[in-house]
Amino acid sequence: MVGNFSVRESTKAQRDYYRIDDFLFETTGDASASARIVYELAGFVGSLSRLPHQGTRLDDILPGLRLLPFGKASIAFTIDEVSRTVFELRSFYSGEDIPTALREINEP
Repeated sequence: MVGNFSVRESTKAQRDYYRIDDFLFETTGDASASARIVYELAGFVGSLSRLPHQGTRLDDILPGLRLLPFGKASIAFTIDEVSRTVFELRSFYSGEDIPTALREINEP
């Protein structure tokens, strides 16, 4: 199905944006560049409302979990077909231990 999905972010995903921004600023020293990259990442996540069924399915970690790359970032999300909602669980940036972080998603 295409289009008309809402996009929601978990609290961890919201924190990830700040963490990624901090990492990029520390790495580049350029506040405007780091903010632009995070803004573009958030915009890309928002675009999942139009075409949500993308990415690699990782059902072995969590049923319905998908991982989608965007530049040097990756977005972990699920799709609820009934409520037509894309739920962003986490966002990651280059060099992070994504498999470990994804396994923690399913822990209480």
